[in-house]
Amino acid sequence: MDSRLLSLAAVLNLGVTTDRLAIALPTAHPLAKQNDTTLSDLASEPFVMWPAVEGRGFHHRVIQLCTADGFVPKVVQEAHQMHGVLALVAVEIGVAIVPASMTGFRAEEIVYYPLDAESTGFTLFLCHRDEPLSATAQNFMQLSHDSQKLSHEHKSGIGQIAIEILPFYSRRQGGKSD
Repeated sequence: MDSRLLSLAAVLNLGVTTDRLAIALPTAHPLAKQNDTTLSDLASEPFVMWPAVEGRGFHHRVIQLCTADGFVPKVVQEAHQMHGVLALVAVEIGVAIVPASMTGFRAEEIVYYPLDAESTGFTLFLCHRDEPLSATAQNFMQLSHDSQKLSHEHKSGIGQIAIEILPFYSRRQGGKSD
């Protein structure tokens, strides 16, 4: 066994945010005009996906949801960033399942349908070794914790909250605020 590998007991995690999944369709797609598009409607559609080597859990979750609905997605293209996946959806290469937090991206070219929160919800974790952290890492952990609390209080995305409070943290640490 490689002594450099950490045991799970040596890793602490902070649930930073929760999200769920959504269907992404190009606006010209016939299903984009329906009010109630579901996952099973995508059974014969070409899929654009995030590669398993970069996001094994996410990739497998999408495959699992599709197979539970009775089909295996026909993957025609993979993209290395979620923005890349959505750019390919926008130019009509295929459809995708994406985090609902991405539904503001290219909204004029993509129609999004949220999937059931209970079956597609997930938590994003920030993990670190169970050992003393540098001042920078401590500040980042505190920022993440505060962002999570604010996002729940204000029902807004953690990314937006982080953008709003980052200048405060920067000033608090003696840095510039912009």
